[in-house]
Amino acid sequence: MKRLSVVIASLLLFGFTYEVHAVNFAIFHKIDKNMKFADVVKGKHGDFLSNMEAQGAEVLSLTNIPHAMHNDVITLQTSALHDADGSLGDFGLDCHLGYKDESQGPRAEHYLGGICRIIRQGRGQDIREPVIIMHTPIHDSSKGVEQWVKIAEQKDLGIAFYATIQ
Repeated sequence: MKRLSVVIASLLLFGFTYEVHAVNFAIFHKIDKNMKFADVVKGKHGDFLSNMEAQGAEVLSLTNIPHAMHNDVITLQTSALHDADGSLGDFGLDCHLGYKDESQGPRAEHYLGGICRIIRQGRGQDIREPVIIMHTPIHDSSKGVEQWVKIAEQKDLGIAFYATIQ
């Protein structure tokens, strides 16, 4: 505990302070094969979800990390295990994301990146598809404009990843 206090005091003395932000992360799957995922979707959470549904997508995962700080690692795993003709099947996502808060720097941006694995096994499918998410600038919705940014898409499987910061 003493060591942590020294580190925090040192950071404050040298002007390195990081705010706590909420990182919101959503993963969608196309229902309508003709749908195209937009790069930016405006609106608060409810409007965003309604807009995506109206366009032909369903939410696979939606999460809010309320106290994220610079260099946090965010993990997310959702899965549905099922019986696939007498053996175990799986449909899910496994994500490991790095959050960077550079809002105090010259670019004043937040970044989210990492890797997500899309897993579909059983019922005639055997997919273990990694999706690399490059550290992408994410809009800070607390600055007045509510919007979600598409940070990655796996077009063959019809899955898109969105994020916003608050």
